[in-house]
Amino acid sequence: MRVCQRLPNAARILANRSRKDKPPFEIEDEYDVQDLLHATLRAYIKHSVQEDTLPKVAAVKSGRVDISIEDLGILIEVKFVRGPSDQKRIFEEYSQDLVLYPKWPPLKTLILLIYNSSDLKDPEAFEKLNAQVEVDGKRFDVRVVLA
Repeated sequence: MRVCQRLPNAARILANRSRKDKPPFEIEDEYDVQDLLHATLRAYIKHSVQEDTLPKVAAVKSGRVDISIEDLGILIEVKFVRGPSDQKRIFEEYSQDLVLYPKWPPLKTLILLIYNSSDLKDPEAFEKLNAQVEVDGKRFDVRVVLA
């Protein structure tokens, strides 16, 4: 949780590099956030950190979770905010994907990292997702990080 919360601090340092002729690391989309988070987590913890495929549900849909740490039972889903209208999209994507997460056997905690959250109309509305949930008989904690 702390690494996710402090990720914007690392991004600011890399965006404002003081070395001459060194290009800034710019976060322009969700993939940039994922890459920075993956590298930061790998520097901080010894466990395997990777992208993971989630199985299909009812032959309708499968997906990938952005970051998984199997030894700790943690999935991290990254959402990148471009503007206030993304509020509805992020809620909808979370609701649709919620049926996929419990299919990952080690799941104990799902972290929903919403990057650039200050651009949302009401970022605090996502805090109501912080809870222990049960989906298809599997209980796990959901933690939202507004970054």
